[in-house]
Amino acid sequence: GATAPAGAGRWAPRPTSGISLPLLTDTSQPILYFDDVTLYEDDLHDNGAAVLSIKVRVMPRCLLILARLFVRVDYVLVRVRDVRVFHEFGTGRICRDVTWRECRWSELVTGAGVPDDVGSWRVEDTAAGAGAGAAAATQQRLQAMMGRLPEVAAPTDLPRYSSIDLDEVMRRARDEELA
Repeated sequence: GATAPAGAGRWAPRPTSGISLPLLTDTSQPILYFDDVTLYEDDLHDNGAAVLSIKVRVMPRCLLILARLFVRVDYVLVRVRDVRVFHEFGTGRICRDVTWRECRWSELVTGAGVPDDVGSWRVEDTAAGAGAGAAAATQQRLQAMMGRLPEVAAPTDLPRYSSIDLDEVMRRARDEELA
C-alpha cells in the first residue's frame, strides 16, 4: 500500500508549544473535573521513590492531562519526565509537550539550586500523616523544586512539542476500513 505523508495520523513536530496558557488560566472558565491519580508507586527498597501519576483537568473549552514520572534514587539522582496533552474542544488537534529534567545528586545545590537533603524530596510525605493543608504545601514545594531541575535532551525521535490531527486519524481509519 501507499505510505502516509509525514504527520498524517502521527505526532508531527511543532516549533512551539500548542498548549494555550490563556485558555487554561482563564478564571472565568470553571474547572469541571479534576483528578490526580497515582498509577504506580515504589520506594525502591527504601533507597528512593518512583511515582507515575496522571493529573486530568477538564474545563468547558479544553482539557489538559499531565503524565509525570518522578524518580528519586537517594544520593544518586532526581529525574522527572513530564508529558502534557492538551485539546481545545472544537478543534481537530491534540498537542503534546514533553519535558525531561534530571540532576545528579551531587549537583542539586550547585547546578539546580535546590536542596540536596533526602527529606526535601520525599514525595511519599505528601500523603502520609500530614493534614490536607500540609500535604498540599509539600506538593507545591516539590513541584517548584522539580521545575528547577535542569532540562535534559529527550530521545531525538521524541520532539519537545508535537501535535496530531484527529480529523486525519479518523479519515485514515475510515479509508483502511473501506479498503
